[in-house]
Amino acid sequence: MSSYNQRLAKGANGKMQRPTGRALRFTSIQVENWRNFGKIEVPLQRRTFIVGPNASGKSNFLDILRFLHDIVSVGRGFELAVQSRGGVSGLRSLFARRYSDIHISVTIGVDEHPGIWQYELRFNQDNLQRPVIRGEKVTFDGATVFERPNDSDNSDPEQLTQT
Repeated sequence: MSSYNQRLAKGANGKMQRPTGRALRFTSIQVENWRNFGKIEVPLQRRTFIVGPNASGKSNFLDILRFLHDIVSVGRGFELAVQSRGGVSGLRSLFARRYSDIHISVTIGVDEHPGIWQYELRFNQDNLQRPVIRGEKVTFDGATVFERPNDSDNSDPEQLTQT
């Protein structure tokens, strides 16, 4: 483990934390089957400009970040974030044929260590057209911190409608 990660992982209270002055940021975004994107992987710099002709996907790319914000916002959540975008059918790319899950993966870090955290979300819809999580995973420095579906989800599948 690097010295940065040792300082990050060993806070005074024993919880994972980062040193002051080191702002974490999105360092990459990978998406499959999101709106007009079949599959993309975008490395992000500290300052990123998104340019292109009309109807090239700029707004759809930014909506990925808004979607991630919506699923963690108080009073919003996963189901409402999906429904406000027209449901899974409204989000799913027309390229999605054989593998129809929508997949979002973001990497969070700093310039010196861009992959400190990773969050992955894979979802689709059930027979009632409700959004359902097919997989959710959080990793810290390559080690899995949280992964779903888990035993709790298997005993109560309704939990898979929430992140």
